Amino acid sequence: AKPKPGPKPSVLAGTMSCQDEVTGFYLAGVGRIAGFTPMLFLSTSMLRLASDAAGCEETDDDDDSCSKRIYGFYPSSLLAIITVLGGLLSAFLMPIFGAVVDYTPYRRSMSIAAMYIFVAVNAAQICISSGTWLIVALIQPIAAAMFLALLTTQLAYLPELSTDQHDLVRISGVSRAWEILSVLFVVLSTAGIGRVGFGLHPEDGHIGLARIAQTIGSITALLTLGYAWHYCLQNRPRLHQLPEGTTSITVAGFKLVVATSQRIYNEAPFLFRYLLGYSLWEAASQGLITLSIAYLVFQLDFSSSDVAMFFIISLVAAIPAALASRLAVTRFSLRASHISVLVFSIAATSIFSVIRSRNLAFLFGVFFGLSLGWLNPLQRYTFASLVPGGQEAELFGMFAFAGQIFSWAPAMLYLLFNESTNSPGLALVAPAVFFFLGLCVLFTVDFEVGQKFALSTLDKRTGPAFEKAGLAFQADPETIGMEQAMSIVPGGNFRPRDSSTSTSLELAEMG
Repeated sequence: AKPKPGPKPSVLAGTMSCQDEVTGFYLAGVGRIAGFTPMLFLSTSMLRLASDAAGCEETDDDDDSCSKRIYGFYPSSLLAIITVLGGLLSAFLMPIFGAVVDYTPYRRSMSIAAMYIFVAVNAAQICISSGTWLIVALIQPIAAAMFLALLTTQLAYLPELSTDQHDLVRISGVSRAWEILSVLFVVLSTAGIGRVGFGLHPEDGHIGLARIAQTIGSITALLTLGYAWHYCLQNRPRLHQLPEGTTSITVAGFKLVVATSQRIYNEAPFLFRYLLGYSLWEAASQGLITLSIAYLVFQLDFSSSDVAMFFIISLVAAIPAALASRLAVTRFSLRASHISVLVFSIAATSIFSVIRSRNLAFLFGVFFGLSLGWLNPLQRYTFASLVPGGQEAELFGMFAFAGQIFSWAPAMLYLLFNESTNSPGLALVAPAVFFFLGLCVLFTVDFEVGQKFALSTLDKRTGPAFEKAGLAFQADPETIGMEQAMSIVPGGNFRPRDSSTSTSLELAEMG
């Protein structure tokens, strides 16, 4: 089915109409990341305000942790609580988001609704103060869920932007580059305006910096997301009919997850085990990003600008690591590559948890970036190499879901450790525990059998890039999965679903 034409231009069409969906795809990513980046400043401010509300007095002794509580918790547990709530909400909503995209023609409408909620929450957080920090913290999980909705729908458009699979890789790469630039824009403009325009010092101006960051992020998100979803990215028809006997979108989404999980477990156990391991170490990666902020603020007395600089260093270090990861898989086995990066991540996280030097912490930012930059492309490539031909899209939907299902767990373990010991450093070993559990599951994955099976099904690869251009299978690993919908057929035979339908769960870039 051909995509439905987009909405008629408004009165602003003369200056704002957009005929290029690729531009819309880029802008959707820029706005989504720009709206979430202020969390670097907001998190620091929330932690400081929670600490003040608990009655903790500043001390020059870094090892002297505040023993006072606020609402029954230590202030250093605040981000863990937010992460647990956001992770549970996102894991619950993700199958519903996917069902809306697959089973209804309202993917664009859902994106527009999610956009306004996302921007509204960010705008409301501009009001952070000593009297509102708790409300700001409680609405943050809503922003996280809307972020996921925007990501889900944005990536659904990716395989429809070109018939050339190599062009899709280019589009994906350029989009990532623009997203990195949006992070730098928000961080640097916040620091510049705060210091030059308002004379805010990072040590005592954390509230002002958070407000500036939220303002910049909200305006940038509204402009870029609004233009992308209202004028560039167009409507799409429903991709599948609801399963027979199902009338609820919510039920359909969860039924699809359960049915696909059962089929993978029975027909491709190597894939099921890899998904399980991935869900554990991906949860560790996500948890480490958030939970390390509390450690930096309370254990090392980082300011808002210090935290932002730490993550900029990590972001820069991740770039060469990602390039090295792609080269490593051509010289070493997938098992060896995974073991190396997971052992490195466990060691780095464990050492980081006992660091008491600010300078060494910044150095760890490099190792932090190397770990995540190496692991992210490796796991996407590996999963793509294990997916049977003709089943790429639906299984990449499961890949995305697996990346969220345990996202709350490391934060929960951190919360238990921190509430028992009142030591953010010791509690930071929680992500290391999940890296280790993922490593244990990894040893049960038979990569050789999985790759041989996937290679035997390459003739079943189909999709726009192959059908329209008449290409044989020569796809880049990162484009595998950007194809039409397929399904696993019970009994061990993997065969494509009707090629007239296509899926929207194209989330290979979720990691």
